Amino acid sequence: MTPRRWAIPVLIAVVGIAWISPPAEAQDTATMYFRSPVAAVVDGQITPGEYPGSFLDPATGIEVFLSHDGQNMTAGLASPGTGWVGIGFGAPGVFMDGANILIGYVTGATTVLSDEFGVGFEHLADTRLNGTDDIIAKAGSESAGRTTLEFRFPLETGDARDYRLLEGQTYGMTLGYHATADDFVTLHTAAASLLVTVERDPNVVPTRRATLRLGSSGDEVEGDNVTLVATILGDDGAPLSASPLSFYLNSSVGPGPLGTVETDVYGVAAVNYTFRSPGEFTFFVRFTGDFDYLPAQANLTVVAQPAGGQASFLTTDLAVRFVIGAVLGGVALAYGYSILQILQIRRLGSRAKRAPGRGDRTEDGTPRRGGMSK
Repeated sequence: MTPRRWAIPVLIAVVGIAWISPPAEAQDTATMYFRSPVAAVVDGQITPGEYPGSFLDPATGIEVFLSHDGQNMTAGLASPGTGWVGIGFGAPGVFMDGANILIGYVTGATTVLSDEFGVGFEHLADTRLNGTDDIIAKAGSESAGRTTLEFRFPLETGDARDYRLLEGQTYGMTLGYHATADDFVTLHTAAASLLVTVERDPNVVPTRRATLRLGSSGDEVEGDNVTLVATILGDDGAPLSASPLSFYLNSSVGPGPLGTVETDVYGVAAVNYTFRSPGEFTFFVRFTGDFDYLPAQANLTVVAQPAGGQASFLTTDLAVRFVIGAVLGGVALAYGYSILQILQIRRLGSRAKRAPGRGDRTEDGTPRRGGMSK
């Protein structure tokens, strides 16, 4: 590769590193409001009342306008620069990797917007990764040193390179912009990581009840890993796939999140936990519910034994301990019985020696007199 050909991958990596860097402070939460029918128009101009609300990110100065109608989101980004501006949606705390990233710029009368996917330290167009470009509509404008970018995009595209957004759930959201560069590789002027909650349709009330179970597998010993396994089934007994389950450790300072995982086709989600000390641990998993099912929660208490096997005998199965005790008790009884028999034999032998013989008595039982016979 020539130095110029190396430049683009390097710049992409630099932008990627910046986008996945964790925030120094607690994350703010924006809202993607539910509105149906859709009022926002994708024309590159954001007018008062067009969106139900907005969020101004203090770290970047980007104002975000978000709404959805249960099928598609409509988004508006007002950037404090004339270069590229982008927004990403993914797992909370993961930042750019695996996120669906929509990044674009305005040059003259042309609006450029790309549907991209976060891969480690880079973001690449979905079409380069055997995905599809799922942008429904786009428009933008520049005025007074600011860029306005609008687009419409499905909440769920069916493309593995797009992150599925469900109503009532909270996701990671990344923002970034450049003051002047109209491209996808120049390092941002500012970037931030936040959260976004997809508002539910208030007219839809779930009524069905799911069955949620929580179990574990692995060694419940200090320093070892245990896998927390949750299973969720519908009221018809069928597994609920693609349902986000949030795992927590209940501690003295409150619930500690262990991760949110979507269930597989069997309705199963799992996370790993390492016991850092012995003792009793209480875990729980939450299902926040959806259009059909009410929220559910399941709990699990696990006792981790100290490392080094100090408590190995105490943790032996009760039935095994019973058998061992029975065998040892039987052996002790056998030894005791043998000792008693030996003592009994010795006692009888001593009596026989002390007792007079039959030849020393007459026929009527009186003792014979000593002396020589004639």
